[in-house]
Amino acid sequence: MRQGRMLGENIRKSRLADGGFRYFQDDFCRREFRVTAQPLARGAFSWELEHFDFGQFQLTELVCDPLEISHTYSDIRDGGSSSYYVTLQLAGRSVVSQQGRNSSLGPGDYTIVDSRFPYKIKYDEPVRRVILRLPHDALHRRLKFCGNPVALRFHGNSGINAIFVNFIDTLLRERHAINKKHFNMLFGRVSDFLIASFESTDQRSAGVEQSARQINQLGMIQNYIEGNISNPALSPKLIADAFNITDRYLHYLFKSTGQTVVNWIWQRRLERCQADLSNAGLSGRTISEICYAWGFNDSAHFSRKFKQHFGVSPRSFRNSLTLDRHS
Repeated sequence: MRQGRMLGENIRKSRLADGGFRYFQDDFCRREFRVTAQPLARGAFSWELEHFDFGQFQLTELVCDPLEISHTYSDIRDGGSSSYYVTLQLAGRSVVSQQGRNSSLGPGDYTIVDSRFPYKIKYDEPVRRVILRLPHDALHRRLKFCGNPVALRFHGNSGINAIFVNFIDTLLRERHAINKKHFNMLFGRVSDFLIASFESTDQRSAGVEQSARQINQLGMIQNYIEGNISNPALSPKLIADAFNITDRYLHYLFKSTGQTVVNWIWQRRLERCQADLSNAGLSGRTISEICYAWGFNDSAHFSRKFKQHFGVSPRSFRNSLTLDRHS
């Protein structure tokens, strides 16, 4: 595997040897996708990437060593247009997590994530994948009638799913022969294939059995939680009262996320705290100040929750980032 090809251009070997992963992180992860990456293996990080622009949508082909990618609230606050990302696994395996769902992808599988919300993608082995980037506004109106497909696994080995996978493969192979005047038509075809794929999948098998109205209601409740996450009194009862629904119905709406309402609130608070601990501009704030700012009222309880969720204490997490900045 070559170490670092970006947009079809070779990168100087000296730069790769000195900071191949740093270049990958700063110039690709941050600039292109607003994500944070962490290599999972020691030694040099090998990667190869090509990016193709088809006007309203983009295709990125990535080959890389084991890696974990996180899209956090800090990344979301950095700005930029909202997008849907369809990730198609071509080789290796990965786990994609968003909105309480976890899907394991093998070769030929694909899923979709929404950049308006945090997500994680973990590759425990070298992988090859294609990332299809679509503007949120252009697809959202049609997606809301297909249930909530984020982080669900779609098998690309038969039916409309196989047609979609083959279509993407053909786009990659014929990219240099495609005239720009056909880009809008191609965007329409990509959107049609995706919607057909989502409509043909029985989402009930993944625990998703909600009407469009309920999906929209869940989205409004999740936005309410995000807007009130710093309130220590935020609770299922407070949320249910705000929307004039029962606690039981609120828990029913959250079934599709794979999490309880309380766990959803904890996870969002922990992610906000992690984002602030990662922010060099907030290094003057204590860990206790940060956890209190996001709705925790006990710093020891916060530390236990943080370690349970991220596998490391808040102090160790912050110290490791400080060492990385000075290395």
